[in-house]
Order: sequence, then structure tokens, then C-alpha cells
Amino acid sequence: MLLLTFSCLLFISCATLKDLASMQQPGVSIADFKFDRISLESIHLLFDVEVDNPNALAVSTKSYAFAFGIAGSNFLSASQPLTTEINASQTSTIEVPVSLGFNELFETFNTLRNQDETAFDFEGVVEIEVPVLGLVEVPVSYEGILPVVKLPQVSLGKLSVKSLSFTAASLEVDVNINNPNSFGIDLNSFNYTMNINGLSSLTGVITEQVSIQAKEENTVTIPLEVNLLQLGIGAYQKILNKEPFTYDFTGETNVGADLPFFSSSSFSFDKSGTVNILD
Repeated sequence: MLLLTFSCLLFISCATLKDLASMQQPGVSIADFKFDRISLESIHLLFDVEVDNPNALAVSTKSYAFAFGIAGSNFLSASQPLTTEINASQTSTIEVPVSLGFNELFETFNTLRNQDETAFDFEGVVEIEVPVLGLVEVPVSYEGILPVVKLPQVSLGKLSVKSLSFTAASLEVDVNINNPNSFGIDLNSFNYTMNINGLSSLTGVITEQVSIQAKEENTVTIPLEVNLLQLGIGAYQKILNKEPFTYDFTGETNVGADLPFFSSSSFSFDKSGTVNILD
């Protein structure tokens, strides 16, 4: 019985030694890459980093680090401790989120303002504790393309007079909205406030959806009812003589898009200047 027990232990020890002697470095690859969410402000990515353990013994991840580059230049880097045991001949997936703000991207890479998309590269390193081999660093990389999302551009067009009396004026102002993106957008609501000559605040809401195709411009006409008793006789003379008006135009609109993974998001605008009165 003693001899049998000794033989079994010797066999197990030999098998374990054989397993230890044949330990290999685990493989690391990008199993999947996807857009999690895109908005006017930011883009959120998910990288599924797969760690494959080909060994007969378990290994354990300790941490991961990555560097995210745009057009060959580093933009973002991070590291994260992560202890996960990967059983013999098994794989495990590490989900690595990456979030990018478009304002920060444009500040760092000014030329992106004129581009519809840009190349990116993801360089990662996973630290893995492997029996016999110790702590090993296994690199992984991925290259792809990101869409570049730009804010709509709002400007005032013509201001026309529909009717005029000594006490009130009915005006219409054309608001031009330019879509600089390579995809169509929808304005789902449009809230605005306009100050004319710094004296009168006119507010309103446009609830009808306005669609603007890629690289195109659309016009929204806003009716304005002006109380000339508040603005004074000078305003009446300006309208009558078709003199320019100073204005402040602020507001917010909810924007949707036909870009996959795009989430409706708000866009605020603040414009000021002078506008001419036309027939």
C-alpha cells in the first residue's frame, strides 16, 4: 500500500513538473471593438481584450494599461489593476472602455475640424502572473477609424416685416442652420430667446422636427411680435427706414442623427450682431 501511494505521488509530481516545464506565455488579442455611444459632445468605445491561457495550469491577470492615439499621436493613456484567474486551457475577456471628448480632440488636433473621420490606434499591455515564468507583459494592438462629429452652425439670415403699426410690428427672421457633418441630423426641438436693440426679449419654441442632410443647410423661420411701445419711436423709425437692428440670439436645440449609435443630445447657441431689415 505504501509503495502504491509513493508511486502515485511520484506520478503526480512528474506530471506537475512536466506542466511547469511546458508553461507558455498567454496570448492576448482584441476579440471585439464597438461603439458604445456617440453624441455631439463625446464618443465612447469598448475594446474586448481576450486573454487565452494555453497552459495546463491556471494563470492570473494583474493589470492592464493602454495608450490611445489619433493619427499617429498619443491622446489618452490609462492603467487599471485587474486580478482575474484564468483556468487551464481557458480564455477570459477584459472589457476596456475608452471615452473621448470632441472639444478636447479639436483642441489637440485642430485639423480634425475639417475631417469627417480619423484613424486611431490602440496599444495595450496586459500583466499576467504565470507559474515558472513569473510576471509577464503581453502587448496587444488595434487600428481603426472614428467618425468626427461637429456641432451645427447657427446664423441669422434676413429679417422681414410682415406688418407695421405705431404700436406693434410683426416680423419674421430666418435662422440658417448648417450641418457640417457627413451624416444627416434632426432638430427635434428648438427653444430660443432674442433681444432686439437690447430692449426686448422675445422667446419661443419650435416643436416641428427639422431635418438637415449631410453637408447641407436648412432655414427655420421664426415669427417675432414686437411691442413698439416698449422699444420706443426710434425702433419704429428703424423698421420704417429699414435700418439694421442689433440682436442677441440664444437658445438650445435637441439634436438626433442617422449615425449608428448616436444618442440624442442638446446643443446650445449664443449669437449676436446686426441684422438688416428686408422687404
